[in-house]
Amino acid sequence: MSDLDKLIQPGSRLYIDYGKGRIHNRIIHIRAIVDDEWVVSRTWWKSKRRWHYDIDHIMRFEMMQEAGNLKTEKPRP
Repeated sequence: MSDLDKLIQPGSRLYIDYGKGRIHNRIIHIRAIVDDEWVVSRTWWKSKRRWHYDIDHIMRFEMMQEAGNLKTEKPRP
């Protein structure tokens, strides 16, 4: 089991951090893994006051981890 497999588990919360002050920084909640390749996640949209669900290939999370954008703890200012 790789480090990424340990991070991406249903019920886990991850932080995507592209740098301080970036508008695309967000918290994602992993909801499910489908066919060991697809990750279902949700993000709270504060402006619309609702959850937004995404389905992404596991490769996207591998690339974010390699780039250092995927974190388990919220980055400190």
